[in-house]
Amino acid sequence: MFIGPILEEILYRHLIIGEIGKIIPYKLMAIVSLLIFALAHVHSIDALNEIVLYLMLGIPIVFVYIKSNFNIYVSIAVHIFSNLASYTYILLT
Repeated sequence: MFIGPILEEILYRHLIIGEIGKIIPYKLMAIVSLLIFALAHVHSIDALNEIVLYLMLGIPIVFVYIKSNFNIYVSIAVHIFSNLASYTYILLT
């Protein structure tokens, strides 16, 4: 619940947007990051419609990461909160 979001934020936000975004425009890398993030969460060809769901979950995290001046701790916190909210919803329904 905590390790996954931390590792994902380091990979998808910090490395792809933060570091590669210093060489290639970070706005382009934000789109690339979102697509990779969404595709990484789809586990079968039958679940491709889930890409939209993960894009919608990833957009606010990318937005917060960029608006916080590329602060990885802020995006980690948002990602963990998002996961906690999702898990809570699943448990309550």
